[in-house]
Amino acid sequence: MTAIVTQLQAFRWGIQDARGEPSTARWLREVRRLRGQVLLANGLRPEFDSGGSEVEDCDPLDLHSVHVVAHDREQIVGCVRVTPVVSPVACTSVKTLGQAGLDGLLERLKMDPSEVVEHGRWFVHTDYQSTGAGIFLMAASFAVAHSLGFPCSVATVRREVVPILTRVGARPAPGIGPIQSTRYDYQLVVLYGRQLEFSVSALQSFQRVADLLGLGPIYEPISACIVR
Repeated sequence: MTAIVTQLQAFRWGIQDARGEPSTARWLREVRRLRGQVLLANGLRPEFDSGGSEVEDCDPLDLHSVHVVAHDREQIVGCVRVTPVVSPVACTSVKTLGQAGLDGLLERLKMDPSEVVEHGRWFVHTDYQSTGAGIFLMAASFAVAHSLGFPCSVATVRREVVPILTRVGARPAPGIGPIQSTRYDYQLVVLYGRQLEFSVSALQSFQRVADLLGLGPIYEPISACIVR
């Protein structure tokens, strides 16, 4: 992660809190456009191919989330969002598991729903997917969540990206196997993370990312954050 942080320092990283923002905010339109372009390019949203030049992945949950956004010069090249699972709009994990299913998972994990966020809408521009921006964005989303006072996390993601999340310390949710999407031709996997269970090296990586984002110390002293 240290090498990736060094490499990505040339990018401009920002945190955008969309709570209270209008859906017409320029930065949010650009984020949604990036997501739509990546989804279309990867063949994951064929319905976006309407022949028009503007493709946007619009989701009402955006306005209840905090977003991490990466720029290369003036172009948005990556994004991820962090959303409290206690939200007026159902998060992806609720849509996948149902409210009772998510509540049951959090109960088994002994997580208070008021302390849990969902990590979602994690995208990197197709031209930048070999830069390490993807793993950096996911680490940044954990750092942002922890800085906001949410020690617990869930994420419902496509099966093929699971290795990237486990690399930063997320774990498959117990008792929940891959779930076939009801709309698209891929499987979804639910993962979780808990601040007290991340390794020292993971927390050190999150802190380096937090420093680059200007969040200041989050995990000091790091040794006191770990359950042995």
